Amino acid sequence: MKYIALLFSLIYSIQGIASPQSIEGKIVFTDGTPVKNTLLHLVEPQISVTTNELGTFSLSKLKPGSYTIQLHLSSGLVVVERVAFSNDKNTNVILDKPDIERIVVTASLTQRSALDMSIPVNVLSNEELVSKRGSTIGETLADEPGISASPYGAGASRPVIRGLSGNRVRALQNGIGTLDASSTSPDHAISSEPLLAQQIEVLKGPITLLYGSEAIGGVINVVDGRIPNQSSIEPLNGSAEIRYNSGNNEKAGVARLDGGTGMVAYHVSGYFRDSGDQSLPSSLNGDLLNSDVDANGATAGISLFDGKEGYFGVAIGKYANNYGLPAESKLEEFIRLDIEQNRTDIEGKLYSPFNGIKSIHLKWGKNDYQHVELEGEEIGTVFSNDADESRLEIMHEAVSGWQGALGIQFNNRDFSAQGEEAFVPPSTTKSTGIFWVEEKRFGEIKIEWGLRHDTQTVTSSAILEEMETKSFSTSIGALWRLNPSYSFALALSRAQRPPNAEELLSNGPHLATQTYELGNINLAKETANNIDISLRKHLGKLNFTINGFYNKYDDFIYERATGEIEDELPIFQFEQKDASFKGIEIDSDWLLFENGLDKISVQGQVDYVRATLSNGENLPRIPPIRFGVGALYETTNWFVDVTARRYFNQNKTAPFETSTDGYTLVDVKFNYQLSSGFFDYTFFIRGQNLLDEVVRNHASFIKDIAPLQGRSITAGVRAAF
Repeated sequence: MKYIALLFSLIYSIQGIASPQSIEGKIVFTDGTPVKNTLLHLVEPQISVTTNELGTFSLSKLKPGSYTIQLHLSSGLVVVERVAFSNDKNTNVILDKPDIERIVVTASLTQRSALDMSIPVNVLSNEELVSKRGSTIGETLADEPGISASPYGAGASRPVIRGLSGNRVRALQNGIGTLDASSTSPDHAISSEPLLAQQIEVLKGPITLLYGSEAIGGVINVVDGRIPNQSSIEPLNGSAEIRYNSGNNEKAGVARLDGGTGMVAYHVSGYFRDSGDQSLPSSLNGDLLNSDVDANGATAGISLFDGKEGYFGVAIGKYANNYGLPAESKLEEFIRLDIEQNRTDIEGKLYSPFNGIKSIHLKWGKNDYQHVELEGEEIGTVFSNDADESRLEIMHEAVSGWQGALGIQFNNRDFSAQGEEAFVPPSTTKSTGIFWVEEKRFGEIKIEWGLRHDTQTVTSSAILEEMETKSFSTSIGALWRLNPSYSFALALSRAQRPPNAEELLSNGPHLATQTYELGNINLAKETANNIDISLRKHLGKLNFTINGFYNKYDDFIYERATGEIEDELPIFQFEQKDASFKGIEIDSDWLLFENGLDKISVQGQVDYVRATLSNGENLPRIPPIRFGVGALYETTNWFVDVTARRYFNQNKTAPFETSTDGYTLVDVKFNYQLSSGFFDYTFFIRGQNLLDEVVRNHASFIKDIAPLQGRSITAGVRAAF
């Protein structure tokens, strides 16, 4: 309660907030052409108007300040801009003619586009998400700059951001943790289904200010819209998709319905996925044994809206996933994971509830999670993770140009593992975080800063007393718009992460990693000091983003190979040592030819990360340097995209780690869109690993026994109405 009292004392100290008024304005392109007959939508509060023939608009009962607007242009592109509405009631918005779509990043407090953020962000949505969608979140994101995956067969694959994964990359579902056991072991699946995703957001670098210590390496946010946050003007709309993959005989489908009556909005969705063993490249013969998947799930949500005052919604969801852990031989006893999660979410938001407050946003999620590890027909280990998370964000009106929010976040987790692989004793972890973020524009430069304080407690029968750790994080960033085409971003941060229960208390064989793990109750919190620099060009025929980063860890927590053996497994001890991560990411797109609706463009991509301990040792499972090129032809209703990515040898290995050879992946994607009656159809085909290369992903714990799938074709159709 003391945190809440502190928040409100800070909020009520704000003085001189302006009253609501009518604001008029005009939107034009840089050449003076009016943006006419265009839908203008304020993200919050939710107000929509349409510009007239002159590009002018009028907004009633709106307080002066900075707002995020979406403009739905006649070209089909949606542009996101941050606009300051002033006291003079007249605002002119000068808009660059967009060459790329700007999408709202929901994981940012102020609901802005990736181009308006000082930290590097990747967003997958719309057609791009449909064509890149894989069977796991890791597979779906694996080709994005700075991101790879750590696959454990077809059933589990966590994203790796700049060489970091597990408990340093936080997986979110609509801004709240997935509340599963995926961070405890690489063979545990993330309980977010790519087929249900409307949008997947990746925030790279320390994001602890907003989402806690487990986001010290980044955030993956899967947005599925299970709680409607915008009132519906259509009583019913929906979509359905089916797809087939030749590489593992996968059959998958998803359907969703959304609608409402203005005051009420609803959402219903469901999916299934059924696949056999993955086929290996022809040079290896046969299939990857015990790599099949059988998964299904459903969600349902409803929200109530009170005009422009806000909304309140609730959703329930069920996730089930039964998959095998790859085996080398039929003589082995096959191990399967059978996961079930039931989840409830609540979300509410009030716009301008009282003077000085722009919005109050509440989110809460709770789950009932259990998975059973089956050894043949017998139950080997039962994992249980009952957790809940809540967060309250209070955004204030602009004060002397500064706009921001204060928030508080609570996490509770009861974790247990019982059985043969119970390498971690039962534990309870509770954490409380309080944060404060602000931003202000100074001409063409926007400054952002923030603070966060966390308290974590871990209790377990394996330790005599409660372990409490306090951590503090801070950041400052700047985004400088050099001219209409170029922008420069700089982000500095200091983030801390306390050791979790697995790092403190592990003591036993961990078959998924083929190690005998020993925790360390003497571990201290680790501290990451990070600098991120970005140069972005987003107008004209050539668009690119160049990111460079350096992350210096004090007391980095890692598993050290001791060289000793226990139960026929190598012993790994959790220890601490200073470490550094540095790298670069380049993503570019060049429009070579344009004639009406016909376009030809080429893409280029490079990413590289180097991670070492202070004694010069390499850290394990760091992805190798990667180069990629591609060519895209698009016209009125179809496109074809050809890409080739070269992964180099990874010989910079940790002690007792094996190296991996390089390989080249060639993929082709084809999409065709067709409208017929009430339905819009998208037909898609994707060919992967067309050279049938033997691919051993260096970030995978089982790379030596489980190469990735050989040549495969995915085909499907999506219908929307």
